[in-house]
Amino acid sequence: PYARSDWLIQELDAMRTASIETDGSSVVSQWADQSGNSNHATTALGNVVYVDENHLASGVAGIDFGANRNSLQLFDAVSSANWLDQTSSNGFAAMVAFRCDSVNTNDWNDLIGNSTTTGSGFGLRYSKAGVLQAYLGGTAVNRSANPVQAGDTVLYAFNYDAVAGEYVFWDSLNNSSVTQSVAASDFSNGSAVMLGSFGNASRYFNGSVGAVQIYGRTLTDAQFVAERDALMTKWMQPVSDYTTWAGFWGEQIGSETDDVDDDGLENLGEYALGGDPVNGADQGVSPTFRYADGDFEYVYPHRAADSSLVYTLESCTNLASGIWTNANVTVSGTNDTGGSLNFITNEIPMVHANEFIRLIVEDTQP
Repeated sequence: PYARSDWLIQELDAMRTASIETDGSSVVSQWADQSGNSNHATTALGNVVYVDENHLASGVAGIDFGANRNSLQLFDAVSSANWLDQTSSNGFAAMVAFRCDSVNTNDWNDLIGNSTTTGSGFGLRYSKAGVLQAYLGGTAVNRSANPVQAGDTVLYAFNYDAVAGEYVFWDSLNNSSVTQSVAASDFSNGSAVMLGSFGNASRYFNGSVGAVQIYGRTLTDAQFVAERDALMTKWMQPVSDYTTWAGFWGEQIGSETDDVDDDGLENLGEYALGGDPVNGADQGVSPTFRYADGDFEYVYPHRAADSSLVYTLESCTNLASGIWTNANVTVSGTNDTGGSLNFITNEIPMVHANEFIRLIVEDTQP
């Protein structure tokens, strides 16, 4: 077992939309660090924007760096030395999930690093032909078999072991890694670490970044694979609407079965009924029922845009029996509001002395 908080020094996650601060329009002023170390990404060059377009393979938008030279500063020159000066450290790791909108065919597509040349410093990028490259301290590795192309969602994962004097570079296009030797040294160069473009005006990245994770120590092989695969699952596969909603609240709310506000309603219930999972006083829109013309009329809210949610209304005449059925439930109407919630009206014949009703919500794409 290991505690990520002990060595994860920066975590930028575009799925946590509350961490993305804009200037009132779509221009990003700060991308807040989720590691707890306050290593926030801030505006450096041009305008980086956040708009619900050009989604990564997950179906979620990242931070859009546009078609020109735009960048964010991840670490200033002083703080970058805390993890890039490896003269007395055991290593570091970096991972980036991104989408390429268009390959800059004029020069290198600088993605993340503190130097735009391979002669010194650290960097991850790809060439005008899409050749993937990682470099550190005057050494570089290139991967040309499966180049980056427009529309690709890609994960880069880099792990440097200062004690062994070597680094591993893995990418999702090749789904394999290469290793390169380089002795421990000060790789900080007195320079800031940038995302999107470094020190050369013709070298910039055209695309969107979904996640950046920087680790202040080398990862074991098992940790490297676990962290890499978690980002693959998160950004390379379509996510449910629930996952997108769960990123809106400014804190991690957990899984569908968690109840972070302790109001007795699990997160999936909050989502299904339009509630606020971090406010115990807001459980959304409660179902209503009334007796009318010999029937129970039961109306419940239904998320309009999420076809993966299945709402099932069931009745039971004897709770001790535990037998629930929806055989006698009839949908009698749907109120399409044009908003996020529609309302479904159901009728249940009142023919028994006792009638208990429950609403079950399931997510078929958890």
